[in-house]
Amino acid sequence: MKFQPPYIAVPLRPHVADGLATLTERSRTRLSESDKKLGAQLLADAYCDVLDHVFFEMLYEINRSHPSSVMKEAIATGEEIKEKIHSSLNWVIGFFSSERIIPVINHFNAMTHALDREGSTRHFTYFPISAQLAARAQRNLAGLADGSAKQLDEGIEVLIEVLEVALEQLVHEPKRLMKFNFVVNKTLDGVISVMLSLFKRMLRKLGAQVPRDLYPQVAAHLTRFLVLTPP
Repeated sequence: MKFQPPYIAVPLRPHVADGLATLTERSRTRLSESDKKLGAQLLADAYCDVLDHVFFEMLYEINRSHPSSVMKEAIATGEEIKEKIHSSLNWVIGFFSSERIIPVINHFNAMTHALDREGSTRHFTYFPISAQLAARAQRNLAGLADGSAKQLDEGIEVLIEVLEVALEQLVHEPKRLMKFNFVVNKTLDGVISVMLSLFKRMLRKLGAQVPRDLYPQVAAHLTRFLVLTPP
């Protein structure tokens, strides 16, 4: 399935896309226990790729030119979130058979495509957003790019809304596909809620700390992931 714009497209490391394609092919017969563990690792790597590309690469860059305790705290929070992603998926693989991960692998593989972006072809994971959300994102990015935006608050809230849309396809739908029992499902919901709360708090705190002269840099970074016309 290929999405029509508007959508968010985030690059994946080659081993993630290649591994998902390989496991999808193997799933036509039966996945082994080692395949199941590899699948969990690939999913964790895909989640971390999305976070790294969209958020943390930007934070590292800002921290190099404008170091602050808030930036360092945000980076530390990011590392904590990525660690929780890996530990949670390592924990959860013990609760499902290799057959139950097949729909999830297929789901992620269907969201992964080679796209020609910025002059080269790479594999991306991507998910649709509404035309209304895309328009709000475009308007806010334009204001940051041309210097007319006075603060980041509205842009941060748009970013949080995009994150919540991403969670539906990247987290909640895979969780539904795995059909966990009530206890595991409730535990995972708690972990997801904690991570989302950490992330929202981090973003809102950062909004007041980014200097206005960096707004065009922030806009240029985030614009890379918003696709409004067919590639």
